Amino acid sequence: MKNWSLYSLLAVFIFSGITFGTHAYLNYEPYEANVISATERLSQLSLGEKKERFDPDQRFTESDDWKTIYPNTKQMMLGSAIVQASVAKTWPERIIGLSNTPYLPADVVKLFVFDTAGYHSIWMKDMLYTIDIIWLDETGIVVHIEEEVAPETFPDLFSPQKPAVYVVETVAGFVKKHNLTVGDETVLPNFN
Repeated sequence: MKNWSLYSLLAVFIFSGITFGTHAYLNYEPYEANVISATERLSQLSLGEKKERFDPDQRFTESDDWKTIYPNTKQMMLGSAIVQASVAKTWPERIIGLSNTPYLPADVVKLFVFDTAGYHSIWMKDMLYTIDIIWLDETGIVVHIEEEVAPETFPDLFSPQKPAVYVVETVAGFVKKHNLTVGDETVLPNFN
């Protein structure tokens, strides 16, 4: 009699497993259908306390408060120009960069901080305007410059000729306006 109850219990487990498995198989929806893209999620995370997603079609003008787009800036000197740097230190911040931002004020830059020196590439994914790109070594010396990089260049990659720790993205024409050249010094902000 004891063996019969053991077999009954085993049969119930097997039947339950088959029923559950069949139900799951017949009602399966691919996980990807319910998932937003990584870029969308990172964009949401980058907005901090704001819950709504940034709308790239929302029209801003340079008279709008740029600090809502570039919060937590730090002052730095790039060649002879004093600018406000929107710092991207974490991997998610570096991935987003200036993607989907409506404009970049003339005295605001995006400063990418990498953990180690390397040939860090930049591309124009989801960019809405042309920029200048400047690579700096660990001491803040300019090691490479790319001017007038347009959104249409995507998916091309732009890389320095020498290892860099920092990358700065500026409004197009910044390099010419401030006569910035390879070998120029910068004064980096305090990252604390």
